[in-house]
Parts: sequence; C-alpha cells; structure tokens
Amino acid sequence: QNLKEYIIVNDYDVTIVGHTDSKGTNEYNLKLGLRRAESVKAKLLEFGVPAERIVGVETRGEEEPVATNETAEGRAQNRRIEFKL
Repeated sequence: QNLKEYIIVNDYDVTIVGHTDSKGTNEYNLKLGLRRAESVKAKLLEFGVPAERIVGVETRGEEEPVATNETAEGRAQNRRIEFKL
C-alpha cells in the first residue's frame, strides 16, 4: 500500500524487474524472473495502482546478482524485485 501511495502521489511511472538466484538454467531463471515481476504487477493493480503507471515488466533472471550465489543467504538476496521509477 505504501508503494501505491508513493507512485500515485509522486506521479511516477514504474517498471518492475524480476531477479533470481543462479539455481536452474539461464532460460528457466529468465522465465521465473518474469513470472515474479508479473505477480508483483498483478498485486499492484489489485492495490489500486493505475495500469497506465506500470510501463514495463522485465526480467534479468540470474544476470544481476546483488550477493553471492554460493550461500543460501546470498541466493535469498538475489531472489528479488526491483522497481525503476
């Protein structure tokens, strides 16, 4: 709900980007990242974010990790969504 208010009050357009850890194939992770981003888009729409404010849904799969994929903690950090405003 806070994100909804932030987007609406500040008149932002948003692109949703899905990320994954490195488990699985690159092809699988690209699809998983996209599914993750699409799920967040659906939730934002459900919360009342206007559809025209969501200008993109993208995936990076495992390509842009923020932590190591060698540990469970690192992999958990890499399974994420980013918002481009």
